[in-house]
Amino acid sequence: MVGRPSAALGALARHDSFARQDREASLRAITETAVDVLGVAQASVWMYRPASGVLECSDLFSAAGRLHERGPSLLDAEHPAYFAALKEARLVATAAPRTDPRTASLESYLTSRGVTALIDAPVLLQGQVVGVVCCEQTGGPRAWTPEDIAFVGSLADFVAVALAGEERRRSEERLNLAFSVMRAGIWDHDATTGEIWWSPEYYRLLGLAPELPATAALFESLIHPDDREGVAEMYRRHMAGEIPVLRQSYRMRRTDGSWIWVEDFGRAVLDADGRPVRWIGIKTDVSDSVRREEEKREAEARYRSLFENAVEGLWRIGRDGRLAEANPALAEILGFDGPAQLLKRLGRPRQLFADAGRWHELKRLIEQQDRVLGHEAELVRRDGQHVWVSLNLRVVRDAQSGIVAVEGSAEDITHLKRAKAQLDHATMHDGLTNLPNRYLFVDRVGQALARQRLGALGGTAVILIDYDDLKLINDSLGHAVGDAMLVELGQRLQTALRPGDTLARLGSDEFAVLAEGLSDPGVGRLLADALRSAVSAPFALNGHEIFPSICLGIAVDDGERQDAEDLLRDAGIALHEAKSQGRGQTAMFAPAMRSEPLAVLRLQSELRRAIERDEFMLYYQPVLELPSRTLLGFEALVRWRHPTRGLVSPALFIPIAEDAGLMPELGHWVMRQAFAQLAEWSSRIPADCPFSLSINMAPSQVATPDLFQTLDRLIAQTGAPVDRLRIEVTETAFDGDADLVASRLRTLRERGFGIVIDDFGTGYSSLGRLHRFPIDALKIDQSFVRPMLVDPDCAAIVRSVIALGHALGLGVIAEGVEDERCARELLRLGCTSAQGYLFAKPQPADIAEAFVQSLPRAGGARAAAV
Repeated sequence: MVGRPSAALGALARHDSFARQDREASLRAITETAVDVLGVAQASVWMYRPASGVLECSDLFSAAGRLHERGPSLLDAEHPAYFAALKEARLVATAAPRTDPRTASLESYLTSRGVTALIDAPVLLQGQVVGVVCCEQTGGPRAWTPEDIAFVGSLADFVAVALAGEERRRSEERLNLAFSVMRAGIWDHDATTGEIWWSPEYYRLLGLAPELPATAALFESLIHPDDREGVAEMYRRHMAGEIPVLRQSYRMRRTDGSWIWVEDFGRAVLDADGRPVRWIGIKTDVSDSVRREEEKREAEARYRSLFENAVEGLWRIGRDGRLAEANPALAEILGFDGPAQLLKRLGRPRQLFADAGRWHELKRLIEQQDRVLGHEAELVRRDGQHVWVSLNLRVVRDAQSGIVAVEGSAEDITHLKRAKAQLDHATMHDGLTNLPNRYLFVDRVGQALARQRLGALGGTAVILIDYDDLKLINDSLGHAVGDAMLVELGQRLQTALRPGDTLARLGSDEFAVLAEGLSDPGVGRLLADALRSAVSAPFALNGHEIFPSICLGIAVDDGERQDAEDLLRDAGIALHEAKSQGRGQTAMFAPAMRSEPLAVLRLQSELRRAIERDEFMLYYQPVLELPSRTLLGFEALVRWRHPTRGLVSPALFIPIAEDAGLMPELGHWVMRQAFAQLAEWSSRIPADCPFSLSINMAPSQVATPDLFQTLDRLIAQTGAPVDRLRIEVTETAFDGDADLVASRLRTLRERGFGIVIDDFGTGYSSLGRLHRFPIDALKIDQSFVRPMLVDPDCAAIVRSVIALGHALGLGVIAEGVEDERCARELLRLGCTSAQGYLFAKPQPADIAEAFVQSLPRAGGARAAAV
């Protein structure tokens, strides 16, 4: 569900249209609630007229445009199975309405509305079907949950309440007209003579023969035995002048033996001295009203049942700070047998908090504001186990703004926390080998250097290991063999380590070793020899014998380096030196090797000139919908056409551009070119074949002060349609000032841009904050997608990200899809969007345009040129 059903039904019950008995307003409130909570495309209420056999749509509310309208009509004779199902099965819930025997006859209506799933609940009054509440899904398939079905059934009860309220209002109008015109049900009692008079309508009300004399004895004999004493006492007090106006309800027996509820409304007529000379009043049959009140009490009981049976824990804290009310779900979350045991044994809620700091933070928020949403806390259950919950609450204040009560809900998010733990592990470990990744390795190197500065014995060494032939194996034997090679390589390297050493995988073919407590730098060389010896024997993989070759670069800390990156930099320089000497070489870092950074400086200078000389170009990789293989959009990727080096990979120049502060300038060039290309394509694209264009934005670009002015200017210059543009940012964008970045992205979203988190899972996002960031989709990094079929950990991470995206209502896109088996598995897990070499490599604009022409479109046509 999109919303909270229990809270929505509670709000609906308090809607003023029910108190005003305004049927039309009540129906509009009901259909709007259905759309907002279930997230369906449309909801409607239909009225059934048995006499004519017509089912007529009284109110149809569509999510698109949020408009109300009167809908079509259906004849029960044309749809016998549907009407029979409503009368026999209480409601119809189906995920395949066009083939379901109960709804197949409605195909014309379903097709015209694009309905792919529906829940229809009959509205019952006095045991008869008087209408139907319809909730209809369009687009993709949807499987209805028991909570969905129960929620729609409750909406049907609300419609019944609205109809009953309208009937009551009309009855009162008719009765008032009868009283003023016909004097129906009038009684008159003369105080002087004792004579009693009843109108003809009074006789008809009780089924009495008109010739029967009106007497007190007859009147008393018709009163229900349980009510006689109370009725007599009320009349006595009225005649004694204690009660100026008589108004009471009680039961009377008709001559056919049936009992009805009646209401007397009377007043004394006084003489000049203020003494009563007669009593006159009106008697009405209020059986329907009493029955409706009973139905109302039953409806209120149902509403109470929603509280008792809600999936979320619901609670209320009184003025004294103690838990005053709780539902069974909360008791279950906290490990109690039921609400009564919870309320009896729990004193104040603060006892539940595992971290007193979180309680004090919540208390501070309660005192400062009236609503707190998504406050995560770790609670201690009755059995001592810990459970994570997300708390939503509101403060109820009195006229003096004092806190009267605090009420809210608690959702068990322990499973999300476990998913976060899995993602945290994935963030710090390589998905293929399960070794520490660069993030964790750098952290451990930093800790080792800190221990050394504090006086730990021996030196600290970092050994970088590069496998020479990985690309050759991938190209010749396939990535599966290459991945298996890397796994076994990691296992062999592990056997050469000493206790306490750390082995990590830093990149596709690069491993690293951290060794502490070295008595002299020569020990680092000995360890490198042991590593080389561990992998020297040939590998037998997939029927092939592979002789591995590795290069090693060693850097031993001499006390000069300030942080881990310095030591890794020098080990990298040594590895570069080893590789420059040929295959299977080892090099020990020497300060003279630091001239290599001069090459980086030269590359930075060439980058600056490249921007001025327009040496960059954009490639476009398509994003497809997996089920239909239709185009969803493109991702724009920048390439550098170096005059002497040729086409330079962004993996080489993007980090240098970021370090040199060139990303805003380069990003501006990318946006200008991409916007212009999208505008050119959009001018030729057919209206029925829209697609989006994604551009990558570095954190430094997001934080640029003139970002929005730049975007406005470029859009005005190029005419690019904003609603087709997507901005992709990596998780690292939130590492700094997350609030500033979130604010910037929220503004972009408000301006019409879509927001996507790129390479999701490779950073260190906080799941507790993720749902508060203004994003539309997550991109699963290819480092998880590519090995998911052979690596259970990667598969678990992919499943977790997809489930997380669905739970937060976000789109999910898989990167790096390279074969059909991977595509089918992603589709099975619920991921319907993907990009990768299986579909197309990044390609220039003209080739991308031809690619679009080759794709299928809805109805089997070919995609038009863009």
